[in-house]
Amino acid sequence: MTDVLYRYPHPTKPLRFIYVGQGAKRDAEHRSGRSSFGRRFRRDFPGVELPQPIREVVELQSRLELNELETIWMFRFHTWCGYEEGYNLTFPGSADYVKLGRICVQSGQLARIRNLPQTKAAQRINGRINGRINGRVSGRVAVESGQLARITTAESRAKGGRLRGPIQGRKNVESGQLARIRNLPKTKAAQRDAGRNQGRKNAESGRLQELGRIQRLKDAKNKTGLFALSHEQRAANGRKGSHIRCHVSDRILKDGSIRKAHPNPVCKFCIELQAAA
Repeated sequence: MTDVLYRYPHPTKPLRFIYVGQGAKRDAEHRSGRSSFGRRFRRDFPGVELPQPIREVVELQSRLELNELETIWMFRFHTWCGYEEGYNLTFPGSADYVKLGRICVQSGQLARIRNLPQTKAAQRINGRINGRINGRVSGRVAVESGQLARITTAESRAKGGRLRGPIQGRKNVESGQLARIRNLPKTKAAQRDAGRNQGRKNAESGRLQELGRIQRLKDAKNKTGLFALSHEQRAANGRKGSHIRCHVSDRILKDGSIRKAHPNPVCKFCIELQAAA
């Protein structure tokens, strides 16, 4: 079989082409503006006449081979819409390409193409580009429709936190993300700063004293802490603490001077230390 492939030159740039197609009688349809390409050309080049196409008669074995050759021309002459000023929006023979796609899937060729390094890189680039475009469009629609105002209310944020918080928290724990965050140096520093600030607030508000009183009541009720010791044990601990404070550790006085610690010859603990020495 024989058929015709044509390509339209750029109206203002020599050696450049803007569109390729197939068929011997399509020029009238493009020139009159009945086709998508003709309407887009009139929109982008108002008052400019569509150049005469360059036609080539080709001998092929099937329509599928003609479609393949037209696709090759799109990239050879840079008329695919991915190129600058390319006007071909779709590939020819969509039904044929559906059949080819089914064959590629069944043979495993599509899976091999997906795993190629260049395919992965192209997917990442397209994902970033599409993400930025779709994000801007979706954001504008959300603002104009009032959806953004509805989902940013205090009630909606609280509801979202109650629903998604436990789910995301469980995922963070199971994946080990929470443990990694806890061990970060900046996390440790933030925990120390928060602890100091909260301790200062508790002391200034009297909360610290209240907590101590509550804990003492609990210890007295449950016989824990200091209340788990006998009177003799508490007295012995008190004497030992006084010995360390007065006879072992140096003391800083109010005027800033340091008073050296001196052993007491009548202190039982001082006598034991001297004997051990």
